[in-house]
Amino acid sequence: MPLLDINSKEQIKKYNQFLEKNNAFFTQMIEWGKVKNDWEQYVVYTCDDNNNIVMSANFIAKKLPFFKKIMVYSPRGPVGDVNNKEEVQRLLDELYKIIDKKSIFCVKFDPLIPKSDDLIEKYNKDGFKIRKNAQYNSLFYSKYNMCVNLEQENLEVLRLTFNQSTRRKIKLSEKEEYKFEISNKTSDLKRFFNLYVKTNERKNLSGRKFEYLECMLNSLDPNNIKICVVSDKEGNDLASSILIFYNDRVYYAYGATDVTKNSKNASYFMHWQTIKMSFEQGYKIYDMGVVNNPDVTDGVYLFKEGFCRSSGFFEAIGEIDFITNHFIYNLFVYVLPLLKKARRMFNKLLKLIKLK
Repeated sequence: MPLLDINSKEQIKKYNQFLEKNNAFFTQMIEWGKVKNDWEQYVVYTCDDNNNIVMSANFIAKKLPFFKKIMVYSPRGPVGDVNNKEEVQRLLDELYKIIDKKSIFCVKFDPLIPKSDDLIEKYNKDGFKIRKNAQYNSLFYSKYNMCVNLEQENLEVLRLTFNQSTRRKIKLSEKEEYKFEISNKTSDLKRFFNLYVKTNERKNLSGRKFEYLECMLNSLDPNNIKICVVSDKEGNDLASSILIFYNDRVYYAYGATDVTKNSKNASYFMHWQTIKMSFEQGYKIYDMGVVNNPDVTDGVYLFKEGFCRSSGFFEAIGEIDFITNHFIYNLFVYVLPLLKKARRMFNKLLKLIKLK
């Protein structure tokens, strides 16, 4: 049976063991379907002759309201040997036994594997498409990811992998009597969200709604999700983050800072405390997430590069799409991002007008 029975403890155990063995991304967890509760979830897999799972994908599906066609997406999937295009096709064939292929306009994967021109050429045949020069605003995840390698001899050696400016700012932050808290409390999620709203307003971003983040907190196992808050001795919250702990990685999923206060490198303090905690608990990677442009002119990249100097940035292959309706696909991939960009520019213009 290609569709995972989420009520079967035996099947769930087998699936989770497969995810652990292949060091899957946290969005491949079954629980992620509860977070994306406005999508339909289908966990699909293929097996070998001995009934061992060979490849799997946590698919989420949503119907476009106007065209009434479905997009199916496996965030950071599939899990397995993505170089084996035939096995990926077999996975799709299993999916089509569950969802009618005619009702789908696109099936989308975006595995966290290195960019490979040979693999791109291999996939850009027979209905598959990988856009080589896709802009970040047309992707679910940017292609550029940055991580801190925690597999070091000790914390001092680990700190030396950071650039000099980052090490200096961490040292200064440690003199500030900051308080670092980590919990699963909804009250701390509210503290995060207060900073998060300010951060998004400053950067002209829409961001997630509180209900979405609360659903994430309640859907994932308490061991898999934590909220960090850094505050000063007066009790002012200065920096906060939402972390996901899964397999050998700690993921910096969301972050927020309050630059209107005299924060004095609070964000550096928060990341260093998180990195120390991750190292001490035996995790191998602190995943600082994606950047849109791996260039020193990008402030987010510049900040993360300070911690990830030794590793640099990782360029993933991008989205692997299997297209069944090219007209709707082109609207979704090319036209919709332009409309979103125009809306952001319009909102920014309105804000400038109001300020005047």
